[in-house]
Amino acid sequence: MSASPSPTRAARYLARVDAHIACLPADARRAFLRSQLAAWERKYGAWLAATERGLPPPAGTANATAWDFCETLDGLALRQRREAA
Repeated sequence: MSASPSPTRAARYLARVDAHIACLPADARRAFLRSQLAAWERKYGAWLAATERGLPPPAGTANATAWDFCETLDGLALRQRREAA
């Protein structure tokens, strides 16, 4: 019997996002998702710029990988598209 893999950092974050947006009215859900997507895009840009220059990662992103950012951004964008439909 194999153990199931533990959820990724992004999956745990997105589960918290899902729990939060379930409590919000539609306009607030869309605004929240827009702000989260913009914030994560900024974080990824700063992380990428530092990584490319061989600098230490920005505060709060020290253990993050490109996959963490891509999975998070994709998950937020998916939720944003669902809200727009």
